[in-house]
Amino acid sequence: ALNSSAFIFNNAIVNSFGIVAATALAVGFIVLDIADSVLWGLTQAVAIMVGQSLGAGMPQRARSVAVTASHALFLFISAGSTLVYAFRRSFISFFVDDPRVFGEADTLISMAAVTLPFFGLFFIGLSAGRGSGHTLVPSIIGIVRLWIVRIGLGYYISVVLGFGTFGYWLAIALSNFVGGVLAYIWVRKGNWTRPIIKQKSST
Repeated sequence: ALNSSAFIFNNAIVNSFGIVAATALAVGFIVLDIADSVLWGLTQAVAIMVGQSLGAGMPQRARSVAVTASHALFLFISAGSTLVYAFRRSFISFFVDDPRVFGEADTLISMAAVTLPFFGLFFIGLSAGRGSGHTLVPSIIGIVRLWIVRIGLGYYISVVLGFGTFGYWLAIALSNFVGGVLAYIWVRKGNWTRPIIKQKSST
């Protein structure tokens, strides 16, 4: 519910800047939605392997799986982000030809592409939480990412400070970065490998 309502506020803020910004956001989010779909598929295996490792009583293996997956996915998404950045203008031209919309979408995708690898780290954190049953911390990180950084900071930079759409695109990029860094720290240092169901000792 918090996730969905955050995107309602997200769209409301962008729409307040007019049709050019709203259209640019729609084009930019095509890239983010594609990344979202790819990440869901790639990270489901992490949740399964984490759950299997913890179920087998191997917490160190569970952490190793999540950390290794974080590093591998970061490199993989970095390569993809490089391609997105390199061919972003060709991609945008498929959808719009208005120079104003093109410029806004170019700025948004340029910023977002740089932080897509951190978006991948955030997804690994979600998968580690699902696989281990420790979902509270990833949920809090998600709330911070959307409500504090993207909505709160984005509104402050774009509206209060008057940076306009550039300020909000920056907040979208920062939300991916902050979410990824926090999730990675939790994956490496958090106590999510602790079993949530304690075995009853046989007597």
